[in-house]
Amino acid sequence: MEIEDVNFDNQLDFRIIKFIPDDIISSIYWIFNTKTQLFEKNTDYEKIIFPEFDYEKKIIISSWRDYIRFYKDYYKLENEIPILIERHITQPNKNRVIEVEIWKIVNGELKLVSTKQK
Repeated sequence: MEIEDVNFDNQLDFRIIKFIPDDIISSIYWIFNTKTQLFEKNTDYEKIIFPEFDYEKKIIISSWRDYIRFYKDYYKLENEIPILIERHITQPNKNRVIEVEIWKIVNGELKLVSTKQK
């Protein structure tokens, strides 16, 4: 169980790690509601894998991998819902050189905006 402020409102929330069928680890979140003074389950956060909370920038960073790719996703809160705004994919290209693709939301869709070699 992790206790931290997951929605940047200066109130402590908590999450419990769970396993889902495809072996990706996510969590179940309970967020403190200041109006009701109760913790409320929030399923909007469950898509975030291995979250790190950047309290200065007010973003959530999710790092995960599949067989050969490493992903770093960046979320911001809109109406208290985490929205994916950027994705970095690190992977070897056909010449076995490590590349980083940067994808950003453009007109509501995730689009490749740049590729660089490491």
